[in-house]
Parts: sequence; structure tokens; C-alpha cells
Amino acid sequence: MGSRLMHFALGKVLAERLGIDDKEGLMIGSILPDALPAKEKQERNSHFISVFDDGRYKWFDSLAFFEKYREEVMDDPIYLGYYFHLISDNIFRQTFYIDMGLLSRRGEKSLFEEFYRDYNLLNPMITENFGLTRTLTVPERLRDTRLYRDFGFEPENLIADIYADMQMHIEGELMHFDMDIVRGFVEKSAEVCTKEYAAIKEGRHVYSKYEMAIENHYSKSVKENESPDTAVYCIPLRRRGEIRKHLFCNMNMPLAHRLKMRQTKPHLFPRLRRGKICSDRLKFRKSAVFGGVSAV
Repeated sequence: MGSRLMHFALGKVLAERLGIDDKEGLMIGSILPDALPAKEKQERNSHFISVFDDGRYKWFDSLAFFEKYREEVMDDPIYLGYYFHLISDNIFRQTFYIDMGLLSRRGEKSLFEEFYRDYNLLNPMITENFGLTRTLTVPERLRDTRLYRDFGFEPENLIADIYADMQMHIEGELMHFDMDIVRGFVEKSAEVCTKEYAAIKEGRHVYSKYEMAIENHYSKSVKENESPDTAVYCIPLRRRGEIRKHLFCNMNMPLAHRLKMRQTKPHLFPRLRRGKICSDRLKFRKSAVFGGVSAV
């Protein structure tokens, strides 16, 4: 879900931070899931998107990728970079929907149009901030890998798109993202991937599918020992022309970020009518609200 340049930036950060000799392989792997046209990405499921618990949870199944290509991930930086990409896509969903308070717009076509517009505006800033250069190359051995045979990637086309992104300069106002959010996403992803890199060498993982799925972050009321099937979420309602479900989005945002967002994006923080907070809180079983998961 992150932009091409965000993944390129993360690959560069991880290649430097982990001290891997084959930096070229790691960086190519970190963008490789996107090296297909949109329709083929969906048909071939290059991002390993899956649902579980009767469709209540959705995530980029990085653990399924790891199990399928375990030996390659441990030995080949191309696969390791690919693995990191899937992990970071889960983190991006948490950043976008939970931290940024946009869960109530999940699945809206207009929202995707807005954040892709933000991507285009951010491209020159990301390029400069992370020192991205036109140094991406496709290793000759890529076409001999099982990963390439399984998906038939088109890395040259992706690299051309990335270089075009780096040269893009358009005018406009950012609607949702800024460079603080981008840097935060890259840093959080790098931190989790670095810990996971150390953990897989010891035969373990530092995360679970429940921790990565955004459906498990709607409310702090979910206890670790509470069954996902029976968890009850307290959903505050807001009034802005009409009452709409708000799904705890803003409550989960870090305080400093929330205060900044209140100043720069007040439309995300409509106030409940005074004295109505208690009466406007309703409890719904998660299964009633989220009968299935379809939107990214």
C-alpha cells in the first residue's frame, strides 16, 4: 500500500542498517511485489493478501510467504527484501487507517484517489529526504529464481516508473500525508524488519497475524485473552450533518500526532455534542459490524 518510493526508501534504509553485502538484491526485493501491472498483481496475489477467522481479518500474509520460501529468505537478499515489503505493507495499513484516523473511509474509491495524489506530491520530498538515486539494477540471477518463475515479474518497467516518480514535480496541497508521517512509517517498518531479521535467525517471529491485521486495532478494549470472535467494540458516534460511525480511529492516534492533526486537518476531528457522549456510545459485536472484509 505504501508508494513505490516509500518502499524504495525503506529498502535503502534496511540495506544500510543491516549491513547486507548484496544491497542490490535486497533493494530489488523490497520493491518486487509491485513489479506487475495492477490486474496481474491482484490475479497472481503477489502481495499474499489473505483473510482469516471467517473473513473478519485481512492482512498481507508475510508469514505464508516466509513458510513457502523459508530457505530462500534465509539465504537470498532478494527474498528477504520481498519479505520486508509484505511486513511493511501491514504496518502501512495500521499507519493509514488507525494512526491517521481514516478507518471510517475504508473502501472509498475517493480516498484511494486522494492518497495517490498525495504520493505524487510527496515524490520529490521522499527522493531528497532519503537520498534516492537512479542506481537500481536488476540482478541477472533474478530470472533464475523460483520467485520469478512463480510470478513473472516485470522489474524493468517498475524501475522506469520509480525513476519517473523521482523526477515528478507537481503543485498542490497534501490532504493526508506529510513527510513526518512518511519518515515515521519508514522508521517503524525498519525497526520491525530489523527485529524480525534477528528473530528468524533464531527460528522465531516477532509478530503475529492478529497483531498485524488492522481489525485487531480498532479498540484498546480487546484483551489479549479475549476471543476475536466474541470481542465487543465500543463505537463512538459523531454528528456532522448526520450521525456516523467513527470506529475509535482518532482515539488510537498518538497524542502529539492527534494535536497536530487537529490543527492541520480539523475535518477529521468533528466534536460530539456536549452531554451526548455517553448516550452516543453503542456497543456492537464485531461480527455484526465487520461481517466480512473486502476493502484494502
